[in-house]
Amino acid sequence: MGAQILLSVMVTLIFLIAGVIYPQGRFYTLYTVSSYLFFGGLINGYITGRLMKYHGANEWRFAASVSSLALPFLLFAIFLVVELIEWAE
Repeated sequence: MGAQILLSVMVTLIFLIAGVIYPQGRFYTLYTVSSYLFFGGLINGYITGRLMKYHGANEWRFAASVSSLALPFLLFAIFLVVELIEWAE
């Protein structure tokens, strides 16, 4: 999960410095960071799988798929609940 978060923070900071993302649009910045987290799951799964395979773990495929999908699904569930609560009001 560390590679996924590090990738999203670094890409977001680079885009903020370059002026592609404007900090005044808080929703757009949040959407951009969450989309980087979703796509960063691919890199996180790859790194987890390679490290576990290198160290000789048997369940490296399961660990790679869980580590690449856990954070995006958790964030999706949280955003869905928040939006449903906000929509109900």
